[in-house]
Amino acid sequence: MALISKTLEDLRADPYRLTEAERTRILAMTEEEIEAAALADTDNPPWTDEELEQATLERDARRAAAKRTA
Repeated sequence: MALISKTLEDLRADPYRLTEAERTRILAMTEEEIEAAALADTDNPPWTDEELEQATLERDARRAAAKRTA
């Protein structure tokens, strides 16, 4: 699959939309199929519990900092 580079302006002007066939296929997937597909994606593996916790902590820290500066 070829990589396509787009600017934020390009994406806003012409956002990607799933075809009806893509949408139907995705909506028909079971939890097991979704998990298997995620595990098979070596470029973007599922996060570990520790990674999810770290992301949550960082998000909360950014929100708290934003409130202090607002």
